[in-house]
Amino acid sequence: MRRPRTPPSDRSWDELISGLRKVRGDKRVHRPLLTLFLLARAQHGQSNQVKFNDLDDSFREAIHEFPPSPNPSGLEYPFWHLQNNGFWEVEGAEALPRVKNKDRPTRKGLVKYNPKGYVPKNLWEELTSDPRLIERLACSILDEFWPDLPRTRVADAVGLMVQERLGRAAGH
Repeated sequence: MRRPRTPPSDRSWDELISGLRKVRGDKRVHRPLLTLFLLARAQHGQSNQVKFNDLDDSFREAIHEFPPSPNPSGLEYPFWHLQNNGFWEVEGAEALPRVKNKDRPTRKGLVKYNPKGYVPKNLWEELTSDPRLIERLACSILDEFWPDLPRTRVADAVGLMVQERLGRAAGH
């Protein structure tokens, strides 16, 4: 059973995003990368809801292109585990088939049932009403998890528009 989460309305976006930080001493980029995809959706005025299969291929390409991740995998882990960060929900989660002895769905079940994940409406509206918030959060994630890459290289891959770091040429 998943541990209870702090209700989104009680925490700021900065606090919610801070939960993406380092895990056990290394940088796992699966949840940060999915978060960047969500920020791009907000930046482009798209829906706060997205089905698993609609992101799976794009995510898989990006996770292999932009390490560091000790075990690059597919969307199944961040799609499920991002719920622990307080700004992501998976609709119909209780009906998904689970990995034996684990509280997470199987990849096969996610592909078959194609659940919808979403950012709660109040948090989504906060993002979509403040383009500077989106860019600030995105830059924070990019600087934390991909400090040696130009921001625009990773951002372009997920559809985000951000300013490059000062002193770096875009595209290098």
